Amino acid sequence: MRPLKLTMNNFGPFIKEQIDFTQITNNQLFLISGKTGSGKTMIFDAMVYALFGEASTKDRDKGDLRSHFADRNEALKIAFEFKLGTEIFRVERQGKFTKEGNKSETPGHLTVYRKTNNDYELIESTIKDGNKFIKERLGVNADQFRQLFILPQGEFKKFLVSSSLEKQQILRTLFNSQRFEVIQNTLKENVDQVRQQIDDLYRKFQDNWDDVNDFNDEDLQALKNIDANQTKRIVEAIKSFEHRANDILTHLFHNKNEHEKTLNQHLKIFEEQKTLSQNYKKLSEYENQYNKLLERKDEIAKIKQYLNEINEVKLLSQYMKQHKSVSKKISDSQMKIDEAKNKSKLQEKRIQEYEEKLNSLEEQSDYYKHIETFLTENKLFFKNIDSYQQAYKNINELNEKITDLKNEQNEVNVNLEELALNIKDKELNYEIINDFNNDIYQLKDQERLVTQEIEENSQRENLIGLLSKEKKHLEKVNKKLEENFKHTQTNLLNLDFDNYEKLVSTLQQQVTIGDTCPICGNEVTDLSEHIDIDQMKEDQFKQEQIAKQLSELQEKKGKLLNSIDNINQELPKLAQSNKTMEDVQSLKSMRENLEARLKKQKQHNQFIEKQKEEQEKLVNKQRKIETDLLNFKHQFKSEETKINDFETTTEYTDIEQFKESYQSHQSDLEQYSKQFNDTKDHVKEEKQQLELTQNNIKYLNDTFENLQQEKQELDEQISNEMTRIGFETQQEIDEAVDKTKYQTRYEQQVESYEKEKQSLEGIIQNLKEDLKDKKQLDLIEVEETYQKSKQQFNEIVEKYNHHTYKVEFNNQKFKEIKAIVNQLDNELQNQTEMIQLSDVITGKNATKLKLENYVLIHYLTQILSQANKRLSSMTGERYQLVRKQSVSQGYSGLEINVFDAHSNKERHVSTLSGGETFQASLALALGLSEVVQQESGGIALESIFIDEGFGTLDQETLDTALDTLINLQSTGRLVGIISHVSELKQRIPLILQVTSSQRESYTKLIKQ
Repeated sequence: MRPLKLTMNNFGPFIKEQIDFTQITNNQLFLISGKTGSGKTMIFDAMVYALFGEASTKDRDKGDLRSHFADRNEALKIAFEFKLGTEIFRVERQGKFTKEGNKSETPGHLTVYRKTNNDYELIESTIKDGNKFIKERLGVNADQFRQLFILPQGEFKKFLVSSSLEKQQILRTLFNSQRFEVIQNTLKENVDQVRQQIDDLYRKFQDNWDDVNDFNDEDLQALKNIDANQTKRIVEAIKSFEHRANDILTHLFHNKNEHEKTLNQHLKIFEEQKTLSQNYKKLSEYENQYNKLLERKDEIAKIKQYLNEINEVKLLSQYMKQHKSVSKKISDSQMKIDEAKNKSKLQEKRIQEYEEKLNSLEEQSDYYKHIETFLTENKLFFKNIDSYQQAYKNINELNEKITDLKNEQNEVNVNLEELALNIKDKELNYEIINDFNNDIYQLKDQERLVTQEIEENSQRENLIGLLSKEKKHLEKVNKKLEENFKHTQTNLLNLDFDNYEKLVSTLQQQVTIGDTCPICGNEVTDLSEHIDIDQMKEDQFKQEQIAKQLSELQEKKGKLLNSIDNINQELPKLAQSNKTMEDVQSLKSMRENLEARLKKQKQHNQFIEKQKEEQEKLVNKQRKIETDLLNFKHQFKSEETKINDFETTTEYTDIEQFKESYQSHQSDLEQYSKQFNDTKDHVKEEKQQLELTQNNIKYLNDTFENLQQEKQELDEQISNEMTRIGFETQQEIDEAVDKTKYQTRYEQQVESYEKEKQSLEGIIQNLKEDLKDKKQLDLIEVEETYQKSKQQFNEIVEKYNHHTYKVEFNNQKFKEIKAIVNQLDNELQNQTEMIQLSDVITGKNATKLKLENYVLIHYLTQILSQANKRLSSMTGERYQLVRKQSVSQGYSGLEINVFDAHSNKERHVSTLSGGETFQASLALALGLSEVVQQESGGIALESIFIDEGFGTLDQETLDTALDTLINLQSTGRLVGIISHVSELKQRIPLILQVTSSQRESYTKLIKQ
């Protein structure tokens, strides 16, 4: 990724600024220079914010990036054009903010464009999709971008001196190694689950083994003490349990069969004696019932005699009943004939009355036909009476509306004539407004430039005054330095008096008079002290005070020289100008005059626009009036035609009179039609009823004659039957017939008696046959013997069933135990490798390294390998970065030591000097950048920016660091450096100068 253009609006100190990186061609190493706080680092912030919506460091809040001097109604905007491979993209990002006077926040937005055929094509237009597109195309996130493209201030050496845990967090972000921790945790969870399953299986195995029944057998009880972990022994022991269970079951089965045979014999005897006893008892009961039944023999004989008599008079009884019924029918028939004849007379009378009424109604038919014709002809008018009534109302209203519209039309025409006079010979002029705006903008720019020149001139004069003052101060300091220097010309300044005193004392002890002095080579003649030590100490103290003053003066002189040098550097940048505030006031007057003319022209245009707008409204209104007039006239004509049709056809001019007359005629006609039709229907209905009545009389007469004939025949049959039986009087007949009502009861009594007698005789005979030649025993003794045998059998069966249940229960447990053993074998065989793998990647290994940490060590080793290629060169082959070897739990193995070739030993990076730390940090940062590039799919790193860090280097180290960066430049990278080190300005020919004023900053590319 290579930056092309960066445009910043209301971003930090930049109100409206653009940096064109395309001007940096062959000189690909450039310096970003400017005063502290001028906004150098904000250039990096702008690039990171455009791409990711964040600052160049995590510690800086993106909400603080908006300029404090920005217009409250204008947003923070960044436009960043960059080249990625062969494609060119433009990213525009606007930050969210709250406009003045608003409570709600104006949201931010992001647009991404791709350059195609010299034009930018929109790719994404939302923040979410835009961020995703940028991240995918760059192949890195914000944290990786900071490590690859921008080495921010304050974080330059962070990776070098960070702890193992901190490095783990950094490397995690850059290489996305969390996925290995996810694998590690997932595998561990699976292994824990498998182990839990195995534990559960062993626990279930133990529970099943404990539940197995030992049948109170000592050998089996001993086998039950086998530990559950000895699964094979337990499986072998199951055979012993099965053999013992079968032996017990066989013994119980034979015993049960023997008792079952004995029980069946006793049961058979008991059932036979029980049945024999019941049969004797039944025989006695049935014989008693039979004897009691024979006591009714005479009664039944008398009932049989009554039945014979009843059968004799049965036919006579039937004749008597029929005669009585026919006699009643004859009486009823005569009564119905009389009623029908009376009804016929009444019907003939009603028919005569209805015919007379019908003749009277037919005489009025002509009058009602005339009414019917009127109703038929005017039916449609009456049906739509409301619409004709509304027509009378509408025609008056339409006449009023037409009059009003004509008046309004005249008024609009008058207003149009007035407006035409107002704008006559007047035209709109927008071009002059654009000219005025351009001139005003130019005058404002001239005002700003002249004001800036005056401010710079004032700053120049202030700097010249300050330079003169600093030079005078410097002369005083130089003079004082010369005076103090004269007092320092003594050899005592270099003596170490403490050592001197010890030396004299030692010499006095070692030499004697006549010896040669080891210091001067002369003969020792006296051992007494010839030098005043106390005086020498006092002189030394004074010299130290003077030296301290000299040091302070030298430091002050250095600061003065540095201040003078800075002033001399700033003076050429401040242009000398003869502009005054009068020039500014003149420009301001010209601008205000143009602004007044602009305002007047705008008012003129607004007046014409307003008049034309009013004219257009009136024209539209005129057209609408004409359209409405045509519509109303058409409606008036339609309503008028409708009313004429009504009055011509109905011969009425009043709607209410027509309505009342029509309804009255309609009611009269309906009443007449109803009365005529009803009367006609009555005549027809009465004639039909009369015909039915006459037919009914004929039928009744025929029926009466037939009944008389049937009665005569019955009289003859009754007489013949009385003669046959021998009855002479009616009383005899009545007494005989009276007995027939008891016939059914008599027959049932005889039949029940015969059936019961026959049944008892058969039962008694069968019981006697069954009891013949059979011996009866004591039933109580037989039953006691049977119950005792039954109890013994039930006890045997209960033992057998209980043991069978135990065997089945054991078999089920044995089945479950074998299944668990098979499952355990399969689980242990299948999961052993997974458990071993889990132990390895979770740190349960010789190196105590987890999988993720092992991967991070691999990446760190690659980073150190790349870094050492440059660090060795920068330090004259002295230093190499190495990974600290240690074995411990957690994220170990990520600490970095430095190997010193001079001492042939490793030591901690904190023991490096400031310059050496910078060299190591720079090499490590570049190595990290290259490895991340390789791991991120070969991202094209065509640029890198470094913020600060060069101030700690001496001249030689600085040259080495610059050589390293120049080598980067030679690979085609654009290298940008932020620094205050003055030597860099001499070494780097291309400078992006950031200049700040009180409110905003500006940038300028300077080629030296």
